Amino acid sequence: MKITYCILIVLMGLGFTSCLDDFTSVNQDPDKIYSDNMTPEAIFPGTVYKTLNAMARLNHDYFCWQSYYCRMSKSFSENDDPGDRLFTFYTQILKDLKMLEDTYVGREEYNNVGGIVLTWKSFIYSYLVSIWGALPMEEALSVTEKNKYHYDAEEKIYMQVLRDLQKAVNMFNPNTKVETDKLSVDPFYPKNDKSSDIEKWRKFANTLRLEVAVRMMNLKDEQVRQFAKRQIEEALNAKNRNYFISSVADIARGRWGTDLNSDASYYYLRIQRGHDENTNNGYSQHPAIGQYLYLYLRSFNDPRLQKYAKRAEGDKRFFVTDTLKDETGKRVDVRYRIPYAVYKEFQAIPQTQYVGRLSETTTSTYKDPHGQSYMPLVDEGENWAWIHPDFLRQDGTITFMNWADACFLLAEVSLRINEWNLNIAALPRTAEAYYYDGIQASFAEYGIATGYDDYISQNGIKWGTDSDDEKCLREYRGYFRAHIYGESGGQTYRGDPKSRDSFLNPRTYPGNYAARSRITGGLEQIWKQRWIADFWNGHAGWVLEHRTRIMNFPPYFTNSMVGTGSYGDICYCDYVPERLLYPWSERNLNLECYWGAIAQNQISSKAPNRVMDGVNFYTPLGMSAEYYGLEENPKLLVENWQNFEIRYNTDIIQQYYGHTIEEFIQNVKRDYPDSDGLEGLKKYIDFQFVNK
Repeated sequence: MKITYCILIVLMGLGFTSCLDDFTSVNQDPDKIYSDNMTPEAIFPGTVYKTLNAMARLNHDYFCWQSYYCRMSKSFSENDDPGDRLFTFYTQILKDLKMLEDTYVGREEYNNVGGIVLTWKSFIYSYLVSIWGALPMEEALSVTEKNKYHYDAEEKIYMQVLRDLQKAVNMFNPNTKVETDKLSVDPFYPKNDKSSDIEKWRKFANTLRLEVAVRMMNLKDEQVRQFAKRQIEEALNAKNRNYFISSVADIARGRWGTDLNSDASYYYLRIQRGHDENTNNGYSQHPAIGQYLYLYLRSFNDPRLQKYAKRAEGDKRFFVTDTLKDETGKRVDVRYRIPYAVYKEFQAIPQTQYVGRLSETTTSTYKDPHGQSYMPLVDEGENWAWIHPDFLRQDGTITFMNWADACFLLAEVSLRINEWNLNIAALPRTAEAYYYDGIQASFAEYGIATGYDDYISQNGIKWGTDSDDEKCLREYRGYFRAHIYGESGGQTYRGDPKSRDSFLNPRTYPGNYAARSRITGGLEQIWKQRWIADFWNGHAGWVLEHRTRIMNFPPYFTNSMVGTGSYGDICYCDYVPERLLYPWSERNLNLECYWGAIAQNQISSKAPNRVMDGVNFYTPLGMSAEYYGLEENPKLLVENWQNFEIRYNTDIIQQYYGHTIEEFIQNVKRDYPDSDGLEGLKKYIDFQFVNK
């Protein structure tokens, strides 16, 4: 009988032995790794570091742009192969955690150490299952026959994650008398003496538990939802409701080091180092702020823009020609510089679309605002809204769950107590209060000390209000408008993309669908603010959008046909993947179980898609919400997008500081506090009148 350690031995045969820390010898002597000198301090720091790199790699390659946070020159294909990106988590991370779990979990004198191990293991699986769905869990890293390792269904993995987190929360004891029941050097939540801060670990575990349970409320299986409901209730009972991330210091955030050869930031090594050392010839793979995020930040004068994006200075800024009103109300032409310019999402006019005429009585068409008549080109390395350098520092950080996440989760649950029939005592704060807490938490995370009161006083940001349509900026082709409907919820309508009346109506959106009307105003505000607050954590934004469909961004457009995409028809656009595909190697190494996983995902999904025998990324995961109305009439959506008449607009660049000279004088101070009057405009933004 052929006995192997599933996954690990298979991967060693593919050349992954360099990742396995001599795991062959472990298989020969399974007890060797648990000798007295193998402490958690010797294993866990490396486990955390490898987690940072593995998740940063996926963020860079997929999530930071598929969540629409960033613009990069990347695309997706139905033949994408994630390669070793999945099994790296098993060979380099979960392997270590199993060693620690087998050694420390269940030993009373190591309850805190065991809780840390279970929390990190749960975090890894909760991350992976939200990306791939069915995965090896029960048979992973265990003895199996004939190199087979079965995949567990999405529902089963989530349930085990919640059991482990429940156990961890109950195990943690910050007041333990056992001095050795903690890590003497904790790589993730260290106290001043570098040992484990158990209280912070407990808050992370309980917050993660609530996040996972809320995801599970979308699953089809009633018994699974009831299980998740009980976990929500326990996470919010009289005792555990005190254990949530509640400060900047509590944020679940990993830290890289400064040694380029051992612990420097993955982002620095992959993105920034080449520019610092003059070995990178371009910026095509350098992340810049995505245009849809930019629209939300600009529409509401969000001070986080300066924290998310690098501001161009001096003559590296674009000159913009604009028309403003002077003190008499007269329209005057002006020129000035702007600190941020945004890349196009798609360079060409998408296939089957066309540029509309300015009116029915002229042959003149709308002008692309990215043309040189609007924005003279300057040095590529300075002018675009590149991601802020703090995210790419050599010793930077990577955030997995922030304080704002906890606040917005509590706000959401507070709104849905009756919907989910939760049996919990009244929460100490209202949904509205938790909502404002979330915005404040996000500001605090980035050290923003001013501007909060002005920000939350605006319609759309103020609780229970709809944004002012005329202030919500449009995507430059007219596809999308950055609205927030806090009173009426998702009450836009689809309209006719070729109708001028639809074009002029700010609440018309070609991608709208009937199910969005069920999104209440409160949820719209909570979810959109959470998406904004999770910037650069692409996985968080990606999961939030799949779970809620709240942002409902346009699909990606292409001039190459998508033969089998989400719409189930030949078209020239498609939504970002619902999940990542399994590594191609599984077809050769574990074929029977591979097909079992495909079948499991089809069963779990509320919108199964049998295209390519189910081997596709169009099939939504079980935790995902209704699929942008594709269940209703996918052909109508295809027709709406593919027959779209482009009517360019200049929202993305003009009226940058307002609509009048007076507004400019006041608002320029946001970027240049010392600016004063017209002279300040001339000094700081090279302001000038044209032909006055």
